[in-house]
Amino acid sequence: MTTPKHARPGYSMSDASAQPQGRSSGAWHEHESASTYPTVDSPQFHAMGASRRFANRTPVARKRTVRDRLNALAHPVRAMAVAGLTLALVGVVGCSALSSLASSSDSDSSTSTTTTTESTATHAKEAVAADTASMTFEYSNRDSDASYDASSATTITFGDSSATVSGSGATADGSTVTITTAGTYVISGSASDAQIVVAAADDEKVQLVLDGVTMSCSSGPCINVQTADKVFITLDSGSTNTLSDGSGWTLTGEDGEPNATIYSECDLTINGSGSLTVNATVNHGISSKNDLTITGGTIDVTSVGDGLHGKDSVQISDGDITIDSQSDGIKSTETDEDDKGYVSIDGGTIAITAVDDGIQASKLVRIAGGELEIDVEGDAIHGDYDVQIADGELVINAGDDGVHAEYNLSIEGGQTTVETSVEGLEGQCVEISGGENLVYSSDDGINAAAATTDTATTDATATTATSTAATSDSTQTTGEAPQAPSGDAAGGTAPSGDMPSGEAPSGELPSDAGGTPPDASGSTGGGMAGGNAGGGMAGASSACNITISGGSTTLVCTADGDSLDSNGNIEMTAGELYISGVSGGDNGAIDYESTATITGGTAFVVGNSGMDGAFTSDSTQPFIAVSASGQAGSTVTVEDSSGNVVASYTSVNGFSYVVVSNASLVDGQEYTILVNGQEATTATASTEAATTTMGSGGGMAGGNGGGGFGGRGGGDMANGDASSGQGQQSGTTQTTTV
Repeated sequence: MTTPKHARPGYSMSDASAQPQGRSSGAWHEHESASTYPTVDSPQFHAMGASRRFANRTPVARKRTVRDRLNALAHPVRAMAVAGLTLALVGVVGCSALSSLASSSDSDSSTSTTTTTESTATHAKEAVAADTASMTFEYSNRDSDASYDASSATTITFGDSSATVSGSGATADGSTVTITTAGTYVISGSASDAQIVVAAADDEKVQLVLDGVTMSCSSGPCINVQTADKVFITLDSGSTNTLSDGSGWTLTGEDGEPNATIYSECDLTINGSGSLTVNATVNHGISSKNDLTITGGTIDVTSVGDGLHGKDSVQISDGDITIDSQSDGIKSTETDEDDKGYVSIDGGTIAITAVDDGIQASKLVRIAGGELEIDVEGDAIHGDYDVQIADGELVINAGDDGVHAEYNLSIEGGQTTVETSVEGLEGQCVEISGGENLVYSSDDGINAAAATTDTATTDATATTATSTAATSDSTQTTGEAPQAPSGDAAGGTAPSGDMPSGEAPSGELPSDAGGTPPDASGSTGGGMAGGNAGGGMAGASSACNITISGGSTTLVCTADGDSLDSNGNIEMTAGELYISGVSGGDNGAIDYESTATITGGTAFVVGNSGMDGAFTSDSTQPFIAVSASGQAGSTVTVEDSSGNVVASYTSVNGFSYVVVSNASLVDGQEYTILVNGQEATTATASTEAATTTMGSGGGMAGGNGGGGFGGRGGGDMANGDASSGQGQQSGTTQTTTV
C-alpha cells in the first residue's frame, strides 16, 4: 500500500519532486496555439494561498503556512493508519461515476479548451445531473493575454473631482468617464467619487488596463459595463489598484440592476499580474450577468454580498484570490440554460471566508486544479446538481457540509482535507475513484441521501416516497430507535407469538417512505436504521449510492454520527478506506439501507459494537467483523496463523467493533485480532455477513416476528435461533465467525 504523500512521515509538501511544474508564466498571444489545463492525469499546482488571517504575510510564508497546516492535520490520522498492508489498486467505475477528465487541445487561436466531463453509471443512475457534456470550460487566448499597445491606447487619468481623457473612444463628464467604442484604455490616478461606464456596441471588445488607480463611487459601481461584447480588465504589471463603493448607493431590487462594485452586463475577464482590492459595502464584489473569468492577478475582495458572482459561470485558471464575504464566496446562479450555472476552477490560489457557502453553483462545481482554503459557516462547496473534484489541493473548514452535491459528487484526484464539518461529503450518489481524502465530521463522514431540491421531486426517478425501500423487508424509516418491547427479551427469551421463518413480519407496510415506527409490542416489525442493513431511514432510495473504486479515504467522526452512511447501497471495488467511528451511541461506522459489498481494496474500520455494520454476503473479498475494544490511540493488528501482520491501524477514537478487509485475507482462514499487542479475539475471514449481536437480522425482541436494532424484521436472531429468539452477546474475547 502506498501512503499518501501528505500523510507520509517526513514528507514535505514543498518538496519539488512531489510538486509537478505548472505552465510557464507570461502572456498568451492570438497567434499561439491553444493550451490545455491540468487534468487528473497531469496535475498542476500553483502557489498555495491563504485566508484573510494570513493576509499580512508574504506569498511564500502564506504558502508554507497552509501546507504545514495540511501536513500537521493529516499526519496523525493517515500515518497511524498504515502498517503492513499491501495491495495493488485497480480503478473501477462506480455508481455515479464521472469519468476521468480527458483533455483536448483546440487549434483555434481564439480558444484554449480545458476538459469536458461526462457521466456514466453502474448502479441505479440518477436521472438528474448537470449537463457536463455541453460545458466546455474554455478560456480564450485573449483571456490570459495581458499585453497591450501603450502607444495606441487611450489614457484616462483621474483627479480628485475630475478625469482627463487622452485619445479616442471615451469622454469625461467631471469624474465620470464613458467609453463608447472598442479599444484599450489605460486608467490611473485617484478619485473619491468617480465611475467608469462602458457603453460600447454589442459586438465590440473593450480592454481596461488598471495601472495604479484608486477610486470610490458613492452612487453605484466603480466600473459599470452596460453594453459590449466582452470586457477585459487587465491588472498591469507592478500596479496596485483599489475600487470601493459608497454608502449612498441603495439597491432597488429590480432585475438587471447593477449590483456590484465591478459590474458587467456582458462577459467579463480579469487578467494580468498586478493587484486589485475591491471593497463592496452594498452587495457583490465583482459580478457579471454572463461569464466571469479570472486568469491572473492578485485579487482581494471584501463584500456584503457574494465575492465573485457570475450568473452564467465563474471560471478561474490562475491568480491569487482572497475573498471575505458576508454571503457566498463564489457563486453562479443560471438555471434556464443547460450549459450554464457552473463554477470551474483549473488553477490559482484561492482563500475564501464566508458567512454562507464558500463556492455555490446552480448546476455544477468543478475543481480540476488550484489550491483552495475555504473557511465558512455554511457548506464549503455546494452544487445544486453536481460537484466534481478531479485535482487540486483543498483545505476545508465548514459550519455545515464540507462538500455537498444534491445529486452526484465525484472525487477523482487531488487532496481534499475537511478539517471541520457537520457532514463531510454528501450527495445522492457519492463516488470516490481517486485522490487523498481526509474528512473530520461531527455527523456523517460520507452520506448518500436522496436529493431534496424542487427539481428532485419532478425529475428524479428514485427520490419520491414510492422508493424501493418501501417494499423491502424493513419498514421503519423514521430513523428513531424502536421502544423496548414487552416480554422477556432482555433475558434472551423471545416474546410470545409465532415468528414466521424467512417471511415479512406481520403488520401493514407503510404507504410512503416515511414509514411508522414500531410500537412497544414490536408488531410493526422493522428495525433501527443502522447495523447491517437494518430498518430504513427517511429518504431511503435505490438511487442513493456510495462507490469507492480508488484513492485513499480516511473518515474520523468527532461527535456522534455515522461515518459511512448510505440510504441505499455501498460498494467498494478498490482503493483504501480507513474509518474511526464513534465509540458509543446509536451511530455506526458503516450504515446502509440495502447492501454494502466489497470486492477489492483495503478497508479498516473501527467503531461502535452497538451498531456493528459490516459488509453484506454478496461481497467477493473476504472480511473480518468482530467485537474488540480499545481506547483512542489504540493500535489494532490482524495476524494470520503464522503471526504475520496482515493489517494494522491506530484508531483516533475509542472503539468496540472492528471490520477489516483486504486482498491478503483468505476465505475460511482464522485470524487473531490484537489491541496494543494483546490478543483480544479471533475471527474467521469470510464473504458472509457478520453474525455478531445487533448485526444483521433479528436483534432485540420483536413481538410477532418484528425486527429490532439494525436487523431485518423476522430474520434470524444474532448468534441465536430464529424460532426461539435467543441471542448471545459477543464479548471482546469471543471467537466470532463471519
